[in-house]
Amino acid sequence: MRAKVRESKTMNRHNRPHLRSFLFTAPETFSLKVPTEPITVQSGSSVVLPCQVSPSFSVDDLGVSWYRPEAVNSPVLHYENRGIQEKASDPRYRGRATLTGDLAKGSVDLALENLTVADNGIYVCYVSSKTWYESAEVTLNIRSMFILPLHGTCSEGSCALTLLHHCVALLASLGSTDLIFLNICLNNLNE
Repeated sequence: MRAKVRESKTMNRHNRPHLRSFLFTAPETFSLKVPTEPITVQSGSSVVLPCQVSPSFSVDDLGVSWYRPEAVNSPVLHYENRGIQEKASDPRYRGRATLTGDLAKGSVDLALENLTVADNGIYVCYVSSKTWYESAEVTLNIRSMFILPLHGTCSEGSCALTLLHHCVALLASLGSTDLIFLNICLNNLNE
């Protein structure tokens, strides 16, 4: 089943960084197509967040940035001057984020690897030419499934201590300081 696609309709509506590139022939205006529904994946897996320029044309010489709305100036990935600009990118995504798709056909998909619950949320695809820019949002939901392993037998009190240790270890492995998650895990101790 193909994902529903929405087309961006905004021009210079938000205060976004303007990426410049002057060595290309692009349409005077363009829009972006992204999925309308959230993309849901498992923590620890990889995902591709689709973003397509419309009409379809080569974006090799355009500026492309993927960022989180709360971190406009520290993008997940920044492409300009025909290459990824590592120094401009958020260090949390270095080595985990790549630009995929066929740039010659206007595909500026973002691939993310080794997902954690911290990667959950909105991602903005931003594409700019000399005279125009567009942005569109993609929502990523990370499912965190966990099983707390218990080995051996429990004596009075030792099960709770073992589960508490697993709750804290699981929280740390997810790279999270989410106290709500810890409370849910700890509440399972009482059942």
